[in-house]
Amino acid sequence: MSKRRDKRQIKNENINTAKRESRREFYLICALIILATVAVYWQVGGFKFISNCDDNIYVQDNQWVRGLQPDAIRWAFTSGSKVGATWMPMVWMSYMIDGDICASLNSGSTEPDPRVYHTTNLLLHIACALLLFAILSRMTGWRWGAAFVAMLFAVHPLHVESVAWIAERKDVLSTFFWMLTMLAYLRYIELPGRLRYALVLIAFIFGLMSKPMLVSLPLIFIFLDFWPLRRMSQSRIAGLIIEKIPLLILSAAASVVALITQRSAEALTPLSIYPLGIRLANASVSSIVYIRQMIWPSGLAFYVPHPGESLPVWQVGASAVLLIALTAGATYAAKRKPYITVGWFWYLITLLPVIGIVQIGRQAYADRYTYIPLTGLFIILTWGISDLSRRVSASRVLPGLACIMILTLIFCAHRQAGYWKDSTTIYQRNVDLIPINPIAHANLGFAFWDKHDKPAAIRHFRTALEQDSTLVGAHIGLGYAFEDKGNFDAAIEQYTQAVRLEPKSAQAHNNLGVLLERKGDLKQALTHFEAAAHLCPDNELMRENAEMLRERIGVGR
Repeated sequence: MSKRRDKRQIKNENINTAKRESRREFYLICALIILATVAVYWQVGGFKFISNCDDNIYVQDNQWVRGLQPDAIRWAFTSGSKVGATWMPMVWMSYMIDGDICASLNSGSTEPDPRVYHTTNLLLHIACALLLFAILSRMTGWRWGAAFVAMLFAVHPLHVESVAWIAERKDVLSTFFWMLTMLAYLRYIELPGRLRYALVLIAFIFGLMSKPMLVSLPLIFIFLDFWPLRRMSQSRIAGLIIEKIPLLILSAAASVVALITQRSAEALTPLSIYPLGIRLANASVSSIVYIRQMIWPSGLAFYVPHPGESLPVWQVGASAVLLIALTAGATYAAKRKPYITVGWFWYLITLLPVIGIVQIGRQAYADRYTYIPLTGLFIILTWGISDLSRRVSASRVLPGLACIMILTLIFCAHRQAGYWKDSTTIYQRNVDLIPINPIAHANLGFAFWDKHDKPAAIRHFRTALEQDSTLVGAHIGLGYAFEDKGNFDAAIEQYTQAVRLEPKSAQAHNNLGVLLERKGDLKQALTHFEAAAHLCPDNELMRENAEMLRERIGVGR
């Protein structure tokens, strides 16, 4: 009896030792992920806001995000969508919490401190990477494979834009809820129940309230059921689809809300500018460009102008053929290499909402659009290299190869993050990479203007207008320059041109109103002040300009 007890005791001790070692390994990997991420992004703590490109609209000039107050929360759920052309109340509330932190750090001052907002983005990015590691490790049982995928997610240069740009809080926050939804789904699968399913729905709703990018998650769950969860069988397919119906309904509702919000904000680029054929062509090319950039992340530009009809036919054709071939190959691999199927369709499905079929803005593609999609390709890369190494008996070199890859990416991502330190640096990098880029030149002009380098600012405003004479921002910038020199007639001409090109430019209306009031044309000035106040009801200065001029000339509302 004593011998049996001894054997049982030894067995239990071995099990406990193995569990302790497993926990140590888990925490070691988490620590490595954190260290690698911090090695790339520690510098963002000293970065500034990126002016004239959403940071000012979302945070710097937005009085609603100075703190988490009842009126501000109400604004986040109602009028906030007018600012970002997206219904994202969770993002606004996260900025409000940052505003409270700024006030506590700066002796009650409500002035936004970019260090706080950058740090929050970084913490959310780290949390996303750690959750991805924990989820994949639990799903697949291969801890080091999950670690490599999470490390790629954490330090790939394509993800820098989402982390280092304060305005892209919606990326890191929505992905945080994406990961929480996946974790809740995994726990629900392990022990099904109404409460656990309710947690899936709650996390998913919070994600949709951060960014509509999550609409594709229910479809990803179906692929994850196939691999690595292996829940898929002919007898269970119907049940698995029924299980996703509440999530699919929420996705459909979020898609409708997103379209209505973007249409009401006139953020959708009309088909008259980019017809469907051009959108499909650019989508095909962009999908392949992202793969190339994942493999070789060089020349990453902040803003890439949409090519319109200028895409070479051979490039469109080659991209389309390659996409079809890769999709066919991934489908064929379903039985023998299911990770290829799941990884590829993860990439395609999550890329679909941002690939440009529904075009917002005039960019061809953007690094931030890959924040979630690349995970699918990282899975293919990781499991594929493992399979290949076993075939050629090269398993021993895998750890060294993985370390070299990660260290190389850390170096590249650190350098890429450095371009985001301020407006001048990121826009200068943009025009260096893509000289024919009117929007980047105009933004660089404003960045130089803020630094009081007026000759450089004027040079870039003029370059922008030479490349695109219809660019409203460049006309406004040149108007500033003429106004600064005292040439008010020339400034009025620029602001008038801006209003003609974009009647809904509140800034152009306000600037024009100021100069018309100075010239004594009070009625016309009031017309433009009222237009500005109507277009930007949350802008206190524009409201005051209209109210003060009404009182001056004795006109009622």
